[in-house]
Amino acid sequence: MKDCCIRALGAHDEWCGIACEVTEALKIAVEKRHYDQNSARLVGEMLLIASMLASNLKGEDALSVAVKDLQGNASLVASADSAIHVKASASHPEGMPTSGRGIMQIVRDLGMKEPYSSSVSLDFSSFAGSVDAFFAQSDQILAKTKLHVSFDESGNVKRAFGFLVQALPFASEETKEEVLRLFSSLPSMEALEFRNLGVEEMIPLLFGKLGERVVSTKDIEWRCSCSLERVRNTLLLLGPQELEDMANEGKTIHLDCNFCGKSYYFTVDDLRELALSIPKQKGDA
Repeated sequence: MKDCCIRALGAHDEWCGIACEVTEALKIAVEKRHYDQNSARLVGEMLLIASMLASNLKGEDALSVAVKDLQGNASLVASADSAIHVKASASHPEGMPTSGRGIMQIVRDLGMKEPYSSSVSLDFSSFAGSVDAFFAQSDQILAKTKLHVSFDESGNVKRAFGFLVQALPFASEETKEEVLRLFSSLPSMEALEFRNLGVEEMIPLLFGKLGERVVSTKDIEWRCSCSLERVRNTLLLLGPQELEDMANEGKTIHLDCNFCGKSYYFTVDDLRELALSIPKQKGDA
């Protein structure tokens, strides 16, 4: 199945339906960071959420989805732009929570002065309900979401797909009742996978006889934007004194990208060069 995101209008154009497949993107994430099965499931769900939320972005718009447990010991993050270039990572490749409460924060950068941010509670056993809560809380929109990540007998990623329906502001009570009835009567995600249905075949199931029309289809591509220049800029934020202190330890340091796992190395001379490149402020020695 090709990674893609399909967006459609249905039920007399009163509802929006979105279906996404991120299997290949998840396989890349697992290959690069060697996630265990549970962490891979969570990363897959994050990729699906970011992809579905990004399906109507335009131009330079982008968004990120971040999850943390209540103790601050575990976190996940996913991001996507309007072309649905996605990436996601887990802070603990071998040992993310399998249950328990946490917080999901969704930040949408829509080209305004400040990005729009909203937070909702979640359960690590399933993120779908948090997506529904996000739409209800931030946009006052009725939405229903299903996410599915499966593995073969060897523990390798088999499929990662999901879909959601959301009522538009003018949706009638009649279509709300019918679409919700259809959603609750859908085959299980395991059954859809067993039938080998692609996401394009799932869209009609969401609206049944109410009908639908596809308004956009976007390919989904894993893309990490890390670079030596970005890492250098991050180190510059430490300031000249801290960079000099690190150099005085006499060791080469390395920083790993949380998304793709690529390592960037900085020698003592590199650190001193970075420290010297920062303009001194008045009052500095």
